[in-house]
Amino acid sequence: MKVVRALEGLTQREELQCLTLLTWREVFPLVGLVRPTKAWCGACYEEQQRAGHPIYDPLLWAFQDLIVCVRHQQYLRFHCPYQDCQKSLPWLAWAGRPGYCSYCHRWLGRSPAQSDAKETELLWQRWVTESLGKLLACASTVRRPPTREMVTELLAHAVQVATLGNCHAFARLIEGNASTVSAWLRVQRLPQLKQLLRACYVSGLSLCAWLLNDERPNPSPPKETLPLEAWRKAHPPRLSVCKGRGSIYDTPEVRLALEKALESDECPPPSMKEVARRLGYQYASLVMHYSEICRAISARYVAHLHTQRKTREQREREELRRVILQLHAEGEMLTFGCVARALDKPGWLRAPYLREAFYELRRELETEDMKQIAANQRLAAIRQSL
Repeated sequence: MKVVRALEGLTQREELQCLTLLTWREVFPLVGLVRPTKAWCGACYEEQQRAGHPIYDPLLWAFQDLIVCVRHQQYLRFHCPYQDCQKSLPWLAWAGRPGYCSYCHRWLGRSPAQSDAKETELLWQRWVTESLGKLLACASTVRRPPTREMVTELLAHAVQVATLGNCHAFARLIEGNASTVSAWLRVQRLPQLKQLLRACYVSGLSLCAWLLNDERPNPSPPKETLPLEAWRKAHPPRLSVCKGRGSIYDTPEVRLALEKALESDECPPPSMKEVARRLGYQYASLVMHYSEICRAISARYVAHLHTQRKTREQREREELRRVILQLHAEGEMLTFGCVARALDKPGWLRAPYLREAFYELRRELETEDMKQIAANQRLAAIRQSL
């Protein structure tokens, strides 16, 4: 809040709070709310550029529960698509520009391609996008921010509508546990945004309308068929992981899918968590049943990261050496700040291995200079003796 007030004072604008989630600070816990790194849709960037509009990042991309752009039916990207970079991008960077990588400064947009999102996941993400979009759109018109008690009333009504007050059945429906649901109803804990959205979805309630409307409907048993089948189709429940009891993981199809992921020539190779997400299974359960294949997939991914890191470090060392030699040839002082300003990215010298390379190369040049000075002095002495 203090940062927003300070920015409003510096920019002379009073609506900057609408660009944050401060309106919902009493009902949305910070855990699982906003993703730590940047996410984007390349097709949206490309569309903005072709239309001549300013390149910007919609606020919806900041939500951790949003992973699909429903406009282009594409999964959001979380890493730079270029093979020699592959870095996750911070929200704020010293040379960051919307639509461009903060590290390699290359364009992140691309033309819309064929949809790569699953139909069931797209259905759920479309509902999440609509619900969160309404929250952001009405933030500027909220006179009294919602309270924790409103969330409790919402959850109590959702439990009554979806499962006739059965907390255990409701917990299974939203992929949680009964003790957590009970803690929500006793106002001892706030649900994460993902859990709150699931509760609204299975009970057919509008999150935005409930939090902003003072009139609350009385909880009553549902008169019609509950929308449970739509929820199960859009977001399948967790699968059983019990060995020896006909677990769905103990099937040749799952092993074959893991082997294909291990042998694929995809670059960069997917991590084990990414493979589990694509297959629609839990990461821990796959590791439990197929430990050898999962370890091989993880080892392949780690080896790729190690190779990328070594390549990047070598490129940065070569760039550092080129800059130092150029400054030395021009007679400049080889100070830490002078070299940092001459680099393409001054922040490189914060890395310990580059600082070590900087001091080592400077010592080498100082030693060569001392040898050259000594040789010149000997040559001058010889000339005087003649």
